[in-house]
Amino acid sequence: MATHTARVVGDDCVVTLSGEIDMSNSSEVETWLSEAIEHNGCSRLEVDLGPLDFLDSFGIRALLRGRERADAAGVAYRLTNPNALVERILRTLGLYEHLTTW
Repeated sequence: MATHTARVVGDDCVVTLSGEIDMSNSSEVETWLSEAIEHNGCSRLEVDLGPLDFLDSFGIRALLRGRERADAAGVAYRLTNPNALVERILRTLGLYEHLTTW
C-alpha cells in the first residue's frame, strides 16, 4: 500500500510517497504525480521518497511517467531522499542521475 502527502511551498510542489509502490497501486501514484503537475501551478515538483519502503518495476514506471508528464508541462522534476534500497535500484537501472537532478 502506498500513501502520499502533497504540499506547495512557493513555486515548488512536494509530493511525499510512503509505503510500497507496486503493480497494485502504481497507477494511483501516477495520478498523484499528474495532479501535482497539472493542478498546483508549480514550476518544480519534488518527489520525496524518504518514507518509501519499496518499489518494483511498476513503481519505477510510475516515477518515469511522472518525469515525462512534468517535462511535457515544463515543470522541473526530481526525486529526493531515496533510502538505500531505492537508491540502489535507481543506480542499477541507470536512472539515479536522470531522476534526482533538476
